[in-house]
Amino acid sequence: MDRIYKLTNNSITFDEHVLKQVEYIDSSLSTNKKLGGYIETIENLTGNALIEERVKVYNQSLVTDKAYISGGCIIRNNASVRDRAVIYGNLITIENSACVCENALIRGNDIIISNHVYLGYGACIGNGARILSPEDCIVLLVSDFGPITIYCTTEDYHISLSYMDYSIKNFLNINDDEIITPKTKKIIENIIRTLSRDKTWVQFYMQLLFYYF
Repeated sequence: MDRIYKLTNNSITFDEHVLKQVEYIDSSLSTNKKLGGYIETIENLTGNALIEERVKVYNQSLVTDKAYISGGCIIRNNASVRDRAVIYGNLITIENSACVCENALIRGNDIIISNHVYLGYGACIGNGARILSPEDCIVLLVSDFGPITIYCTTEDYHISLSYMDYSIKNFLNINDDEIITPKTKKIIENIIRTLSRDKTWVQFYMQLLFYYF
């Protein structure tokens, strides 16, 4: 059953769009009534999705299914968040037809996902992420202990495994002013595949720390 909500009279003008605040009316919520985020039209929020008070969804974007979004998040310009995706943090922008779906997790601050990027199963993104093309993020299903996400940030590439992030600049001695390229990403991918092959989670974790430090 879809979560029941109504648009309140609380409105704001944001990015030249008039947004109205959502109020959920649902017996599954502890208070029965709960103020949510801001949307432009009822088409922006469907299904059983829940957006918290500081979230803004507008300009033909969609949050649906069982997605959950909290913190200072902006969903705009035909972007979508669906399935069981979870997003929380501050200064997070999902825009320009990007899609966050399945059980993807985005958590942290200063994150941009844009330009038709698709983040689905196993994706786990953290602080400073800049996912502006498919080359900026890959998800490797290479081990028994879960997927590994390699993604670009404002500084370098990060590895996310078991919900923890690690910088991998030292892996390739990447200089601060060096541009991250698809070739660089492929080298990193090969390193991860080599490290994780035929190893338990503990063995992989220890070898990762050895290479990192």
